[in-house]
Amino acid sequence: MIIFLQCAGIVNILVILISFFVQKKVYLRGSKIFITFAIETLFCLILDATSLVMIAYAEVLDETLVKIFCRIYLVSVIFSPACALVYISVDVFKQMRNYVLIGVLALIFGIIGSVLVSILPIDIVRMTDSNVNALNRFLSDYTEGPAVLTTYIFAVSFVLAIVAVLIIKRRHINSKKFASISVWISAWVLAALTQFINNQIIVVGFGLSIGITMIYMNIENPALSIDKITGAFNQGALTDYLRYLYQKDVKFDCFMMSFSDQQKELLTDRDNYLLIKLHSYLKRNTSGRVFITDDRNFCIVNNVLDYSSSANISKIKIDFYGSKNPLDEKLLLNPKFVLLKDPYIVDNSKDILGLIDFVMDRNDTYIDGVIVVDKTHCEKYKQNDDVVKLIYDAIEEDLFKIFLQPIYSVKKGRFTSMEALVRIVNKEGKVVSPGVFIPVAETTGSIIRIGEIVFEKVCQFIKSNNMEELGIDYIEVNLSVIQCCQPTLADRLITIMKVYNINPKYINFEITESASDKSIDVMHKNIEELLKFGVSFSLDDFGTGNSNLNYIIDMPVKIVKFDKMMVDSYFDSEKAKYIMESSIQMLKDLNYEIVLEGVESDEQVFVCTHLDIDYIQGFYYSKPLPVNDCVAFLKEYNK
Repeated sequence: MIIFLQCAGIVNILVILISFFVQKKVYLRGSKIFITFAIETLFCLILDATSLVMIAYAEVLDETLVKIFCRIYLVSVIFSPACALVYISVDVFKQMRNYVLIGVLALIFGIIGSVLVSILPIDIVRMTDSNVNALNRFLSDYTEGPAVLTTYIFAVSFVLAIVAVLIIKRRHINSKKFASISVWISAWVLAALTQFINNQIIVVGFGLSIGITMIYMNIENPALSIDKITGAFNQGALTDYLRYLYQKDVKFDCFMMSFSDQQKELLTDRDNYLLIKLHSYLKRNTSGRVFITDDRNFCIVNNVLDYSSSANISKIKIDFYGSKNPLDEKLLLNPKFVLLKDPYIVDNSKDILGLIDFVMDRNDTYIDGVIVVDKTHCEKYKQNDDVVKLIYDAIEEDLFKIFLQPIYSVKKGRFTSMEALVRIVNKEGKVVSPGVFIPVAETTGSIIRIGEIVFEKVCQFIKSNNMEELGIDYIEVNLSVIQCCQPTLADRLITIMKVYNINPKYINFEITESASDKSIDVMHKNIEELLKFGVSFSLDDFGTGNSNLNYIIDMPVKIVKFDKMMVDSYFDSEKAKYIMESSIQMLKDLNYEIVLEGVESDEQVFVCTHLDIDYIQGFYYSKPLPVNDCVAFLKEYNK
């Protein structure tokens, strides 16, 4: 029998256990079960080695004592996969009672197997040649019999149960844990098959130690939970810890401490000196565990019942809002706090960070530097989450549709262009307004994909219809601020036009004043490339952004659009009327074509025709129409 592998496995598990206990860590239920799993495997390896030694020297030992140790070893082999089953159940079954039930069932099944192993016969097979040396005897002695066969049956049953859980509950299991448990099963099965085929090769225990090593390296190593720069617990550890507290149903609260982008740049300057110093301060002056998120905000989770997060915030505010803050940097005097007193207002632990981030992104009014998250925030977050799901479902199921709004040419007396507007049309035919999902799409970044979907559908329309017969010179397509900031925007749009083989003269991209504020250089580069390809540009929502008339001088647009708010103001205010008339005259002197949006009444149309306006867009002529309805409309009115 081979005892060297058992010794190597023992050393390996001991190193893992020592490494685990000496490091800073967040104790989670999974970690505790892993340690139980590792200790049981260590116990199994020690018993394995001990039983091998006792078998080799059975002639000088009591045979009953030898068989007892062999049986105890076999029992430990049964309980190793039982521990693995309970360990993986922590991820699969979110409710504590469910994986406790799994643990109880595993224990009962293991006890049944242990009883059978204890009472069924076991045989010791030894070399009897007196000339064989001790090493060869180790290589040749082994156990067999009904007790050994029973051990294999129960252990394999647990392994099959683990495999079933991995397959059935795959999406509920952490991907690293799935991979590590899969490696553990593979190592154990390979070792068990080897030992089953040849009882003289005792490698099951060593196979278990390999699996434990993989789990430790990929999942349970405390170093994986530590931010390498600050030494704080990282966001992965925060997510796991919140889930752990939530499942335990214990009372806790938490708060997020954040700084402006400018202050974060200072924090991360000089090799992150101030960021490290801030973590040290929070560790000393707060009662909870200190975590740092991926975007370099600090989250403190407090489950000390006699010292709340409110008290922690008060202490920090006194220090930071005073004449001298702990970091000795004046720019860091105004941290912001988002306080969640009752985490159980959300449905699950995953939504805790989502809710806090949602509140931070909304830029609600801070009262003395603090926002206290309440049920109102929670309801808005849930609504936002519903819209996020709606967007991704619409992308997945092709529910985004374009509606086209004809634009009337005053000079030609007919409709000469259209604006493509996006809607979600669900399976029941209900139309969802862009006002519902566009702001959320811009926050999540899904607006980039939506923009490409819309443009592709516009290209499909142009390819499928004779634009000249419809009397349409071009279709206006909106480019969002986020799209304009993408360095690859022009390449992607040109590729789509080439795929559908459409003439670029039929495309007019609408950009907004605010779009350029994000990345003026990227914006100009994209526009230059698209202009070279043959498209044209319009400036949308003129007068409502962050710039003025000086802005359009640098932008190669041929059309300027005044939005509905400007048009309405013209009829409500003499000052607005003067400003708009002056702006129109100036734009006409610069040879820009002008579109007035949101025109709805006879009075507005009459005034527009006397203001030297080129185009009119609004409900007076037509609301945005489904594609087929718009084609029919144009054929009727553009005869």
